[in-house]
Amino acid sequence: MKTTKRWDELLASGASDERIKSAIARIIDWLGDDIRQMHELVTALDAAAKNDPTRVSAYLLVAGSAVNILNPFNRAAEAADLLAETRADGNTPPL
Repeated sequence: MKTTKRWDELLASGASDERIKSAIARIIDWLGDDIRQMHELVTALDAAAKNDPTRVSAYLLVAGSAVNILNPFNRAAEAADLLAETRADGNTPPL
């Protein structure tokens, strides 16, 4: 709830497009740090599962969860990229 209030305040304050885009980019970067850590964990569990069959269940559980996290992250990153390309008038620049 606190985060939603901050966004509402940021938007209501008449913040510039650049300030809003910067805030969104910081959020995506912050989430990306966790995604990288998650990737390292999945990679380590994959290697462990190849060496020890008792670790396969842990790998499958974490890898499956990672996919469920990665898909929404990718959608959020794509939306942030689209926002970054959008001008203040709401139009995207021509390619």
